[in-house]
Amino acid sequence: MTTFLKKAQKKIELLENRGITFELGDHNDDLLDFPDAVYISPNIPRTTDFVKKDL
Repeated sequence: MTTFLKKAQKKIELLENRGITFELGDHNDDLLDFPDAVYISPNIPRTTDFVKKDL
């Protein structure tokens, strides 16, 4: 495993241990029903269906 992947895995585990729900890759629409906050990567087009629908 590369150093980058090891660091990423540690950060993912930290988020999970803090009870933070997140998704990488595909997205479940139910997760966006009652979000506290949504952070969208700048490279995600604003014309993407879940962005137009939920935000």
